[in-house]
Amino acid sequence: MPQALPGAAPAHAATPDISPRTWISAEIGQPAATPRSANAAYHRAMKTALAIALAVLVLLFIGARFGLLGGTAPNDLGVRNGRLKPPSLTPNSVSSQSRLYPEHPQHEAAWIAPFPLRNGNGPASIAALAGVLRSMPGVTLVEARNDYLRAEARTRWLRFVDDLEFWFDPSSGMIEVRSASRLGQADFGVNRQRVETIRKAWLALPQ
Repeated sequence: MPQALPGAAPAHAATPDISPRTWISAEIGQPAATPRSANAAYHRAMKTALAIALAVLVLLFIGARFGLLGGTAPNDLGVRNGRLKPPSLTPNSVSSQSRLYPEHPQHEAAWIAPFPLRNGNGPASIAALAGVLRSMPGVTLVEARNDYLRAEARTRWLRFVDDLEFWFDPSSGMIEVRSASRLGQADFGVNRQRVETIRKAWLALPQ
């Protein structure tokens, strides 16, 4: 009968599991993860992420209801040296005078066409435009002169505020316009869309 060599494993001994998962688990003193435990961990992580997202939405809604997302009106709005304030440095504004600032990072992206006058009359055009603004949902006219309008547009749900300005420029014979978000880094085209909606209503007025 053949004799086993000294130190040799018995012929019937099971081959040890030397897979990477078992080796790593043994190194850190933990049992190897099973497909069932990994699936449970994934679902726990998803539930946690959903709970966090829901909490953030609730906080945003509460903040919006109390006006915490409206920001503060800039103190440098208005006309200075024949110009409205430059567009924002970030892509969340439009301005018909943005091309007056060739070194500005948004001088092309923020540009929007000015408004034409009605019958060549600046003050009458501004007065008619004020009527358009007053009729628009979510828009509040906060300053009105015979050559300048300033309004605040508030979004429906989160109550973010955008500042709108319209100025009759006698040198160009046009109504210059600027609209900018107070908060955030991007507006996803909201300011441009709003100004074009105002323009459409403005042009639809009877002469």
